[in-house]
Parts: sequence; C-alpha cells; structure tokens
Amino acid sequence: TFILHPKMPIDPVLFLFRTRMRKGIAQVTLANSITLTPGTVTVNLENGNYIVHTLKPPLAQELAGAVMQNKIAKVYMEEKEQPPATRWVYSLEALKQ
Repeated sequence: TFILHPKMPIDPVLFLFRTRMRKGIAQVTLANSITLTPGTVTVNLENGNYIVHTLKPPLAQELAGAVMQNKIAKVYMEEKEQPPATRWVYSLEALKQ
C-alpha cells in the first residue's frame, strides 16, 4: 500500500486539542509520537495545547481518543486522560476564530 499516491483521496485538516499532562517531557513525547504517525505532523505545542495537521481525519481519530496520551502519561507518572475535546478546522484563518 501507498501512504501517498496521486489518486489517494486526501482531506487535509488541522485539529486542535489540549492534554492534561503537565510535564514538558510528556507533552513533547506525545507531540513526537503524533508526528511519527503516517500522514500527521504536530504543527504547534504550547502549554499543553496541540495543533496537528493530518492528511486524512481518520488517521488522527485514535490520537483524539486519548489512547496514546494514557500510555505516555503512565510512563511519566501523569494522570490518566479522558478523550480530549477536539476542534477540526480547514484553514489557519479558522484557528483564529
């Protein structure tokens, strides 16, 4: 299978969410884990707020479900997460709203 193919139907989108993890190393580990997921990249991380770009929203659905957050939280002895509220936008202008 191809990760990128000229005929692949993509739907590029930015999604935003916040984590409750407090330790910087835990937040950065999550950001790096997101970027390692094919088709996704962490665009910004500030004070536990993430902006993630994905080529196909289903690629990022698991990230929005707190599975990875909970694995990382366990390693760094942070509180277990509930699935975070997410916001999906199609443009940088929409981020400002």
